[in-house]
Amino acid sequence: MRRLFLCLAVLMAGIATCAQNTAENGAKIPRQLSVKGTVKDESGVAVSGAIVKVAVQEAVLGYSMVDESGHYEIHFKTDVQQVTVSVECLGYESATVTLPCSSIAGYNLTMKEKATALKEVVVRAPAIHQRGDTLSYSLSAYATRSDYTLKDAIKKLPGLDVTEAGAIKYLGKDISKFYIEGLDLLGGKYNIATTNIPASYVNQVQVLSNHQEAKVDKDVFSDDVAINIKLSDKAKLKPTGTYEAAAGYGDDWLYSLSGAGMLFAPKTQAIATVKTGNITSFATDGGKTLTESSVSESKASELLGNLSTSQTPLKPERFLSPSDILLTMNAIRKTGRNSTIKANAGYSTSNSGYEYSQTSLYYDGSGNMQVNRSVSPESTLRKPWLSMTFQNNSPKCYINEDFSLKAASRESTVPTGQNGNMLVQSQTLRDVDLKNNFTARWRTSKLRWNASSVLEYSEAPTACLEITDDEDKGIFQNAKSKGIRTENSLSAVFESGSNRLYVPLMLNYSSDNITTSLDDKLSAGQNDVTYSQLRLAVAPQYEYTHTHRKYVFRAELPIRLDKISSRQEGKDYFQNFGNVQNFENSLSPTAPNEHCRVVSSICGHFDRLSDRSQGLMCAELAEASRLRSDLYFSVCPDIFFNWNVSPRSVLRATASYSRTFGDALDLLTAPVRLDETTVRVSSGILSDTKTLSANLHYDFKIPLEQWFVNADLAFVRNWNNLIASQSVADGDVLIGSLAQPNVSDNIVAQFGVTKQITSIRTKISLTGSALFSNQSIMQSGNLVDVFWQSTAISPSLYSHPLDWLELDYSGEFAKTSSNYGSVRKHYLSQSHDIALKLLPGDTFQFKAGAEISRHQLTDGLTKTMALLDCGLSFRNRSLQLSLDLRNLLNQKSYSYSIYSTVNTFTYDYRLRGRELILTLRFTL
Repeated sequence: MRRLFLCLAVLMAGIATCAQNTAENGAKIPRQLSVKGTVKDESGVAVSGAIVKVAVQEAVLGYSMVDESGHYEIHFKTDVQQVTVSVECLGYESATVTLPCSSIAGYNLTMKEKATALKEVVVRAPAIHQRGDTLSYSLSAYATRSDYTLKDAIKKLPGLDVTEAGAIKYLGKDISKFYIEGLDLLGGKYNIATTNIPASYVNQVQVLSNHQEAKVDKDVFSDDVAINIKLSDKAKLKPTGTYEAAAGYGDDWLYSLSGAGMLFAPKTQAIATVKTGNITSFATDGGKTLTESSVSESKASELLGNLSTSQTPLKPERFLSPSDILLTMNAIRKTGRNSTIKANAGYSTSNSGYEYSQTSLYYDGSGNMQVNRSVSPESTLRKPWLSMTFQNNSPKCYINEDFSLKAASRESTVPTGQNGNMLVQSQTLRDVDLKNNFTARWRTSKLRWNASSVLEYSEAPTACLEITDDEDKGIFQNAKSKGIRTENSLSAVFESGSNRLYVPLMLNYSSDNITTSLDDKLSAGQNDVTYSQLRLAVAPQYEYTHTHRKYVFRAELPIRLDKISSRQEGKDYFQNFGNVQNFENSLSPTAPNEHCRVVSSICGHFDRLSDRSQGLMCAELAEASRLRSDLYFSVCPDIFFNWNVSPRSVLRATASYSRTFGDALDLLTAPVRLDETTVRVSSGILSDTKTLSANLHYDFKIPLEQWFVNADLAFVRNWNNLIASQSVADGDVLIGSLAQPNVSDNIVAQFGVTKQITSIRTKISLTGSALFSNQSIMQSGNLVDVFWQSTAISPSLYSHPLDWLELDYSGEFAKTSSNYGSVRKHYLSQSHDIALKLLPGDTFQFKAGAEISRHQLTDGLTKTMALLDCGLSFRNRSLQLSLDLRNLLNQKSYSYSIYSTVNTFTYDYRLRGRELILTLRFTL
């Protein structure tokens, strides 16, 4: 027993000694630590769902899953001096970093996408996957051997649609930006990229929802959508190019030559293109900025319009005989980590000619005046452009300086046979536009600041119309205009948690001068109007954003003060009543007094409104229009609400009240000749329109199951002080506006559904729209209420069920109705576009296509037409040789009808005949 106690005493003494030594040398007690940060890919998109681990050797101390915004946070205990932080996610390369425990508070990780080879099997990311606000399509999962360009392949992606002009929509919404490897090379002219970059050069197409261009505003909600394409390594290793040559014969010899050189380096991107040919018209769409909802033009060009314009349901290459040239130079260079400099320049020439006959029915209050015309327009449009952009886009400051110069020259000649008489109409329009746009956004310790300034100058030095007949009797309409516009704003943003208060101050100014003269050898009328608008506004806006962006609410209350000044010189419509009468007599010798009664009804209308005599009222209007200045006070509230109902669905609602004023064109009182039929006559009163609009949007998507649904419902009510007027007499139409308050309503509903059936490689889409409208117009002195309805259903299907078979179908079923007075009209139409491709091997492809249309021309008269095409192509790697036969049945004409308020227009177009075309394409 004594030995046992002795052993225990020795053991306890040893333990005590060891503990004492440990205390003296410093005990290793585990500490509570944490690490947090973000996980994003190389383009800055959050990699939600990735797993982040903290480990010491093989022992895992803690882990966390990355949330939708890309953040992670891990708490752990350890007594070591350093730990290993690693992140893993399917489709990405693992990333590992060793961090000292003394400074481990935060660390941001970046992941790189990969394709992992397992023996003979390649495991890639899914065909479609979503991380955060980024939806990524693996293009190879949708593109086929028949897709040569990126545009061809994008059409097959579920949820995305491409219009005939090349504009890309996602869930029915136009994209705001198009990036190539994160760089905005083309500044909205992304048609240049989609029609020249081969589909085989692109790995991924990314849709960036809630897109914010400025990094300083990354945490601010946006409903914009952008596209970013990720290129393959072979497109980035060296300069590349695509080239095409085509020749053929139809009504005349046909040709086309094009080439595109491209460079996609890490810091530099460039695309240069050249194209010329007379097979299809490409110059206009090739140089169009697709991210702009409207294109600014001078007042003179807006007034006279495009004499040779044509809007048909038929593809232009079916009836248009073009001869186009397009040259573009585009380059962007990263000058720093966050800064870029970009230059875009181009020149296009579009020559076109076509023929059609037209029957116009103009409603005169009791019946229709019929005008029969045969028209052969020929036009030449030349457009040079240049833009330079510097951008610094850092997380703390955003600066964008953009300078652009655009010009346009259009010359049109339109021989016209009308009711047995032969006329030649010639129009010349020239425009110049110079614009500078500066934007800056930055943060201070407590505030965000936004500043912007736009300065634009536009001029139309030449805008003229000449109409001559067989006896060389001429009518000459001339116009010139100059305009300057500046818009400036400075905004302070106060932030407190999820709340933001914007306080912007705005100072805008615009001034336009327009002169017109109409000469029928009797000096019919002249206008010289100067119009200016000065606006001072404050627009406070409150915004609440839920922590996880579950919902966003915005309320804005713009308070505006507008000062509008105008000065008119020259001979106006009413002062030269006799000259107008002579002018009308020269056009209508068989009914010289009819238009005088029309003009009397216009003056008489003002007389009824003011309860004064006709002559006194007209004189006072002429005198009052000389010099005038008025102040207008407006309050225009705006409400926005966005609710992420679930990760798959979004509900968005907007409501706004706005007030808009007219421009210098409203103040033109002397007549302006627009074409051989139409004369514009205005009252000289500025339009003042108040608008109440409400919109409800819903979209639903299940990316992995490839379901996409979107729907919109909109209501718009306008209160107008002017009413549109039309008077018809003996072959001539007087259009304009009269002073009478009126209300118009529009209800628009549309939807879209897309489903990709992966097992049979099939994309099915269905879109629909409905428009209900009512408005009032003044027709020959009588008030007419017009009710308008239009509905359309458009199914489409693309299927690649077998390796050797492709089917592409799109169609539309439409009905249009209009009611006014005792008149009831309806118009039915349907169209079908079918393409079948057979691919018996890796090299050969046979294709056949049909365009079938059925249009109701008049009551009881419907016309059906079919256009057939076929072709054979051979493809070997980067070389493709095609032989196409177009309009196989050699159809000669195409007819359709359209309604425009109370008027009906029926067209019969002459089509291009049968054509045989040989095309060679190759990529270097």
